[in-house]
Amino acid sequence: MTPPRNSRCWASCGGLVSLRKNLFLPTKKANGWRTTKSGRNSRTYDQGKTPDQRLHYETGFLTPPAQHQLQALHETTNPAELTRNINRTQQALIASAQGQNRRPAGAGFVSKIREARAPRSRAYGHEASSPTIGYGSRSARPPR
Repeated sequence: MTPPRNSRCWASCGGLVSLRKNLFLPTKKANGWRTTKSGRNSRTYDQGKTPDQRLHYETGFLTPPAQHQLQALHETTNPAELTRNINRTQQALIASAQGQNRRPAGAGFVSKIREARAPRSRAYGHEASSPTIGYGSRSARPPR
């Protein structure tokens, strides 16, 4: 898939989506197995946390300036406004893609009429005028 002509719009959408995912969408991680009453194995999961929370509290390898920078980013980012910006950018990308894929009016309709007029055999996908082997149409089948 090639990016649309407006690559700046494409890049900003990717940045907004990754920011929303990393700051506001919690994910559950598989952490083990357990056996059910019936003897089957089932996965166990931890509590859902955002990647930002996992980075802050679980790994412990962030430097204090990086922690403060992430904390400030989290506090200043509005999730509702971020989602609106993502939707706005996606709509702009869809509109630009629709403009690129336009065909002349009626071109699809004419080709569909031609396809509908060409008789075909249901059994083999050949033209009806070509010889068919076996029971090519329902009318040629013997009664049961």
